[in-house]
Amino acid sequence: MLGNIVKRLSFVGISKATANFSQANKIGLGRMGTMYMATFPDGRFLAVKRIVDSQQFEEQIVSELKTLGTLKHKNLLPLFGFCVESNTRLLVYKYMSNGNLFDWIHSVKHRRKTLQWPLRLKVAVGVARGLARLHHGCRGQVVHLNISSKCILLDKNFEPKLSNFGKAMLITSMSNTPGVHDEFCEQHWDGL
Repeated sequence: MLGNIVKRLSFVGISKATANFSQANKIGLGRMGTMYMATFPDGRFLAVKRIVDSQQFEEQIVSELKTLGTLKHKNLLPLFGFCVESNTRLLVYKYMSNGNLFDWIHSVKHRRKTLQWPLRLKVAVGVARGLARLHHGCRGQVVHLNISSKCILLDKNFEPKLSNFGKAMLITSMSNTPGVHDEFCEQHWDGL
């Protein structure tokens, strides 16, 4: 069923792209697993979340796949695909070269990162747009339930992308009447 929403990728291909999940490609460690940078043969840089103890997080994995697989917006992290291999689950996202917002606003002395006010404003507006897309969706609202500066990733142009939708909840609208409302919403969200 999830293969209809998000592209299924091969374990062998992902393993090659991460140099067999080498330490050199490790870019982060989270509650659900380890993140790796992957370089695919076509030159794309992607990020791979490797979830080893997948049974504990199965509900969060499905939530992330459903949310990011169906919602598209320039301020939501693009999900490229997933892989299921025995007890390992892999989620593949667009790589965000500027890391997360937390590291930029909580810089330490030996890492001199600073986020100037014009960029801070750009990030704040982008986050607001992403949240507006989630909270005022046309076919239902998504409540993130886990938003923090660590869940806000920054691309090469410092465009923010909301991530970590493992605890997200979808609240469907009361009206099941398709038509003008849906058409208006599609036009409205294309502009954000």
